[in-house]
Amino acid sequence: MIYTVGQYLDKLNDLLKLENPQIRGEIGKVEQREKTIYFTLKDSNEDESAVLNCLIFRSRYKMMGVEFKEGLEVIISGKPNIYKPLGRLSIVVETVELVGQGALKKAYEELKKKLEKQGLFSEKRKRKIPPYVQKVGLITSRYGDALGDFSANLEKVGFKVKFYDSRVEGQSAVPDLIEAVEWFNKNSDCQVLVIIRGGGSWESLQAFNNEAVARAVANSRIPVLCGIGHERDVPIVSLVADKAVSTPTATAQFLSQPWKELKQHLRHLQVQIFNSFSSSFYNTQLLIEKRSEEINSKFEAICKIFPNLVKYFEHCLRKMDISLKGANTLLLEFNRKIKKGMQSLIQNQEEKILFLSQRLLDKDPKKQLKLGYSLVLKGGKVVKSSAQIKKGDLVKLQFYKGWADSEIKNKK
Repeated sequence: MIYTVGQYLDKLNDLLKLENPQIRGEIGKVEQREKTIYFTLKDSNEDESAVLNCLIFRSRYKMMGVEFKEGLEVIISGKPNIYKPLGRLSIVVETVELVGQGALKKAYEELKKKLEKQGLFSEKRKRKIPPYVQKVGLITSRYGDALGDFSANLEKVGFKVKFYDSRVEGQSAVPDLIEAVEWFNKNSDCQVLVIIRGGGSWESLQAFNNEAVARAVANSRIPVLCGIGHERDVPIVSLVADKAVSTPTATAQFLSQPWKELKQHLRHLQVQIFNSFSSSFYNTQLLIEKRSEEINSKFEAICKIFPNLVKYFEHCLRKMDISLKGANTLLLEFNRKIKKGMQSLIQNQEEKILFLSQRLLDKDPKKQLKLGYSLVLKGGKVVKSSAQIKKGDLVKLQFYKGWADSEIKNKK
């Protein structure tokens, strides 16, 4: 089959996409641009003439936390690609890690000093892990022993664990860890974020000594608990975390301890309540028995005096009957006297009313008008003196039958 140049390069690129090699070498010429960093990787051991063109996007470069310097030995991984306009092979780098324990330790100490100076290790900045946690966000690899160790040592008290599968080995774990922390902060209501993995070499723990991962942990709104196995030097992420313990097992035990103490306290309270109830029940039983004896004793005494009480009660009833009959007689007499008094009072009042009525009739103005007298009214008021009127005033004359208007012509 005959290919055009473009077709052949496309075919090569399709084949190269299946590759994701790890390559070790020394950094050569470095050219930094706005979004991309171009550099060469030289073979430092066998063939000094062997050079590989590489590029890494600036966002990924910052994430890796490795400062490119000429002569620095690194291990890179990424996707090979042939740039068609020039026919040049390049590696689009995804991860970069330092080579050798000495270089890794030097980078660790430099980053540790930098972050410590910025206050990221300060206890004042860190938050307490809340007690009695139930909702846990767990970040680790599903293939590591850490997941099993954590789950096996978690107290069976109804923990709700949301698991995020993340790589935890080498620099390739950096993007996963950052993405996991950000995902939980955006999408969960977890009370604590747990990051765990077993122990390992400097090379395998590189992601946990990465500045970008450390800052993601420091910026988490959810308190972070780290359980990363280590030897002598504590990983940077553990120093930044709100709380750090030595292993995944210790992490589960830390979260479980408040619940275990609470369960022990509840068991102690249960024993106290049972003992208190037993003691109270026993004392109450003794008191009931004592009161029962007292009741029986008094009941026997009552039974002995009961006949006399019956006779006394009958005597009291007879006296009460006599008293009630006497009281009834008095009430009847009192009722008769009240009726008689009321009748006399009503009669006297009727006589007074008749007398007063007669007096009112005698003083009735109409009676005087009937005799031929008349009333002079001005403005609705009776005129009793000539001083109340003047010449020309209109007055009203009231007779026994009828009335008339009149005008004053003269007065004396």
